[in-house]
Amino acid sequence: MRVIADIVLGLVSILKGMWVTLVNFFRPKVTELYPRQPVKLSPRWRGGFVLWWDKERQRLKCTACLTCARSCPAGVFRITGKGTGKDRQARTFDMNLNICMFCRICEEVCPFDAIAMQPEIRPATYDPNEIPRNIRDLAEKAPEEQQAAWEEVVSGKSLPASVQPAVELS
Repeated sequence: MRVIADIVLGLVSILKGMWVTLVNFFRPKVTELYPRQPVKLSPRWRGGFVLWWDKERQRLKCTACLTCARSCPAGVFRITGKGTGKDRQARTFDMNLNICMFCRICEEVCPFDAIAMQPEIRPATYDPNEIPRNIRDLAEKAPEEQQAAWEEVVSGKSLPASVQPAVELS
């Protein structure tokens, strides 16, 4: 008698599972067809770095004060500066994103608002030479294009060719 009860309970559980499958089969899909369709990112997404441009002085805002390098828990930054006082600016600004935790501390502690994290859909790559970023990669886009790229990516639209990232990650 126990065997028959186990068989009946097994069949009932199979039918319940099939019912759940049937109900969910006709529900609207919630998945995204990436990379065929652009992904709509949250404005709080942290993926890529950019160095901002000072329009008044026509140079990068970074003065190589090393605040970001000192506050980074992972030691991502290698920065050297040139000049003194108000004329000081970054000569080299290298980042190793292999060890970056994307904690955003560097952005928060920067007294000049020189560094920012922007949405980047594909921050990973198979080529280890693409991950370390330098000052040329981080400041490649013009300021208007940086903001336009951010808004385009956050809205889920594809980027125009003029604002494609300087380093295309694959």
